[in-house]
Amino acid sequence: PESIEEICAEWMAMAKDEYAHHVQLKPGAREYLALLSQCGIKMAIATSNARVLFEPCLARLGILDLFSASLTTDEIGERDKSSGTIFRMAADRLGVSHDRCCVFEDMPEGIAGAKRAGMRAVCIMDEASSHAHDRMAEMADRMARHFSELTDEIRCVIFTARCEGDVRAAYVSGERDFIMGADVGWKLAAQAGVECDLAIGDFDSAPEPPHGRVERHP
Repeated sequence: PESIEEICAEWMAMAKDEYAHHVQLKPGAREYLALLSQCGIKMAIATSNARVLFEPCLARLGILDLFSASLTTDEIGERDKSSGTIFRMAADRLGVSHDRCCVFEDMPEGIAGAKRAGMRAVCIMDEASSHAHDRMAEMADRMARHFSELTDEIRCVIFTARCEGDVRAAYVSGERDFIMGADVGWKLAAQAGVECDLAIGDFDSAPEPPHGRVERHP
């Protein structure tokens, strides 16, 4: 017998309580977001959820401040994220080129929108969208069961100034390794056939590498 307005109000009251007190993060999400923040990666929220629901939830979970911007589909006058407009607007608010962005999504509309926005798309598989996983796999750049899969594959490899034996036998490269050369270590990295993402040191025992990112310290 309730009116549509009464039903909607009851649903919203239940949702507010659930988000405020019970909704949790996906496995590994907190660690992955913290890692991106530590690396200086700008992050934005682009959601079809209501601000009155997600903001108290993320504040309670201690991650709201990790994001520099947030947008909802309702605020930009769209029904869902499939057009990609919300992702492009979020990138503009961050001051980041669209083609330098990656979208993490668990729904097919979001994956489709990310690709239309010219961005990379990672599908974090969720039971609620399991019926569409095959379709999302065709669109997404990467499928992952949880965020922990992404952090587990990241390594920081440091080449120091000395290696006992053949450096080529000491290091087996990984696709997503971040390579650092400590002082003359960049030369050892070169012997191993890799180029450093970052060379760091005072370079008193060797010159700086001729190219690449360098940080000089006392």
